[in-house]
Amino acid sequence: MASWSEKPENKVRDDKAVEGVVKAVPVLPRCYATAAKEIGTALGTVAKCVNVALAPISGLVWGYDKN
Repeated sequence: MASWSEKPENKVRDDKAVEGVVKAVPVLPRCYATAAKEIGTALGTVAKCVNVALAPISGLVWGYDKN
């Protein structure tokens, strides 16, 4: 006997699931822009933190290249 998740009628296609959520949840287009801007700012902060954390290693590599 097939398990619940193996039955074809219980499979969820990713594209259909996302489409259904987008249609079911009313969101104004300007909310997308605001959310995208905030996410971009957060990702920029994360990238800066990674650069600061890797700065000492970058200095070691630079010194090794000079030798």
